Amino acid sequence: MSVLSIVELSAASSPNPATELDELCCPGTLASTGEIVPLTRAGDMLLSPSHSYPLIGGIPDFRLTTDRDGTSYDAILPEWTPATMDPATLHSISRAMELDASAIEGKTVLVAGVGAGTELNILLGMSPKRIYAIDFSSFVLQLAKQDEYRGIKFFIGDLCNLPFRSNMFDYVVSGGIIHHTRSPELAHRNIWRVTKSGGSINYSHIYLASLHNRRVLIDRERFEFHRMAAGRAKRLLSIYAYLYKFLLDSRILKLLNRKRWRARFLLEGNQAVGESVAYHREGFFDYYLCRYRHVLNEDDIFDWFEKLGGTVKRVPKGFLGQKPEPALAPAPTQTV
Repeated sequence: MSVLSIVELSAASSPNPATELDELCCPGTLASTGEIVPLTRAGDMLLSPSHSYPLIGGIPDFRLTTDRDGTSYDAILPEWTPATMDPATLHSISRAMELDASAIEGKTVLVAGVGAGTELNILLGMSPKRIYAIDFSSFVLQLAKQDEYRGIKFFIGDLCNLPFRSNMFDYVVSGGIIHHTRSPELAHRNIWRVTKSGGSINYSHIYLASLHNRRVLIDRERFEFHRMAAGRAKRLLSIYAYLYKFLLDSRILKLLNRKRWRARFLLEGNQAVGESVAYHREGFFDYYLCRYRHVLNEDDIFDWFEKLGGTVKRVPKGFLGQKPEPALAPAPTQTV
């Protein structure tokens, strides 16, 4: 794969902004009027008649102005263990997603929500034509510096307000992200817009309605870590990770965390016995530091696709949907 990223283009001696910009549109105008408005480049800015977006190290930041100073995800992602490159683990994840190399090879793919880069590592082994990757966190600036990701086009932006032209991607992958958006169904409609007719959308590791996920929502509102200063919240959750591991591994947690009753001081965790403190800490950061964490109903996700004329099926770790091909015009009738 030999695709120039925007980072590389901005450093090239003779960049071709028109080639890059014809893939983009102004997300601010699209959100407010529904109109697809092109962007132009002026120095380190991308411009439309009514909006401007900075280029940071050559990577466009399409977030709202109020989000550019930092988001809760900027405090979470640097703490996560780097995404594994172990082939067996990546293969196991892709199987659970029913993400097949035959659907990716030679295709233009969007990773809608990058996180620590797991989906990027899976896709790089499947020979896509191009990979585009967008995330709400500026953590992508660190990923873009890594050699293994040099051929990927990175963007900072909001899945609820994507900066891409319509019908652009053959396949969209979004793993463990859509429930962290401002409005999951709005994010889905944006992803649908940029997916080509006949293209596929793969949502994995979604927080579906369950006792565990409902308790996380309750604890988020009780303790409000996501509304604290990030440093203080991270310190408190790091301390609690030690206590949680002790309670879990010693089986005391079973006595304190019943289906109909639980101790007031408890935070709902991932309940994985034998894991490290770091593992539990990362889980608590994911559950309690992020600004948004919706719990979704399976029926609603089916409804998202069906309302737009698409199809979707349940897979072991998520949902695999397809945007329909355009209807063929009926053949003209011949008169004798």
